[in-house]
Amino acid sequence: MLPTIDVTGRLSELLKSLLFNNALLVIQFAASGLIPLFLIPHFIKTIGLSSFGDIAIGLSWANYAAIVVQYAFHLTGPKYLAENSTEACGKSVFANVFLVKLLLFMLVFTVSLVCALVLRTSKLSLLSFLLYSMLPFGSVFHAGWYLQAIGRFMLVSAVSVFAVIVSLIIGFGFVVTAADSIVALSSLTIGSILTGLGTFLITMSMMRTMSGGFNSREALLYLRDGWLIFFSQLTSSLYTFSGPIIIGLLLNSQAAGAYSAVERIVSAVSSACLLTHTAAYPRLAKLYHIDRSAYWSMMKAVVCIYFAGALFFCLVVALTGDSFTRFIFGSESYGYGKLVWWGILLILLAVFGPMVTGYLVVSGQQEKVYPLNMKILVLSIVLGLPGIHFFGTWAWFCSLAIAQGLVLWIGITSLWKMNNALKT
Repeated sequence: MLPTIDVTGRLSELLKSLLFNNALLVIQFAASGLIPLFLIPHFIKTIGLSSFGDIAIGLSWANYAAIVVQYAFHLTGPKYLAENSTEACGKSVFANVFLVKLLLFMLVFTVSLVCALVLRTSKLSLLSFLLYSMLPFGSVFHAGWYLQAIGRFMLVSAVSVFAVIVSLIIGFGFVVTAADSIVALSSLTIGSILTGLGTFLITMSMMRTMSGGFNSREALLYLRDGWLIFFSQLTSSLYTFSGPIIIGLLLNSQAAGAYSAVERIVSAVSSACLLTHTAAYPRLAKLYHIDRSAYWSMMKAVVCIYFAGALFFCLVVALTGDSFTRFIFGSESYGYGKLVWWGILLILLAVFGPMVTGYLVVSGQQEKVYPLNMKILVLSIVLGLPGIHFFGTWAWFCSLAIAQGLVLWIGITSLWKMNNALKT
């Protein structure tokens, strides 16, 4: 028998806290959203769509490396903290996660360096390789998951806003000609280092007086416990980040750049609308175990807030018409209207992935996440590859939107079952 709480009063308190934390994250993502919304169109107009496409392909590979380094600790970390509530245990959890990520980075960096030396492509210099490596290296230090789990959203937002300001200064201040592609790349990767180091230093300063530390046995348990979620996240990244790579191979760098320009805006808007879920996830992880009714009520509130933001963005794009496409691509905007609208459809479906994954994690059903992501990957490839060949760049967004229908179905059925269980 699960313990109960005063649902009405408790839920009201939780929603107030959620909205406050969400407001802080809005500031953070409003700033980070400036990068794809303004900086990417600036790069397309200065270094060209093809050069930006080459950068987008490299960033896709770097994001794969970052996924390996993160090892889904942004999902499992709050769960470990919820299970270990003392300060000493909290410090041990953080130390274990950090050192595991450092070891994973060393592995990924070594393998990537060997591959780069073997391939020896003219588009990848030593400097650009090091700049791409800043994404996974920043993931090693990124402690935002810990700060958010303990309610320090304001600190994470402050660090993120500072990193975005630096990126914008570099991008707008120093990328002025077609020869500045390496500077454009640096502006897109430096934020990872600044955010990672900033959140890490803040966390370390908070832990100076705490006891506890690294425990190799617990770290190995984290690896073993989280491997299903990690492989599911890696599988998810194969269809999330592979668009520029696949389109670059099947078509050209210009098409890859066009896809990446829209995809980054789609990701930024989706992430901004998902702020409520990000802010709510640590509380949802606790509520699931102490009060399912409050968990269900908060989850419904999260979904409603998401769709309010997503539909508002869709309305803005609809009212501006072709002006939005011209804003992104400038004089090269012809033919990319379908790409934009299929990307908007993907925004409307983006909430169900994190919602379902988070639910399966907190409910102890991690083993269901990987098969789900594998089905999405297979369906995306089966539909996307011939779609790109016959219809063009927008077909990859179309295949992703169709594949997300699986997540939508599982999300609806899972929450429906929970709702019926609560009624009985």
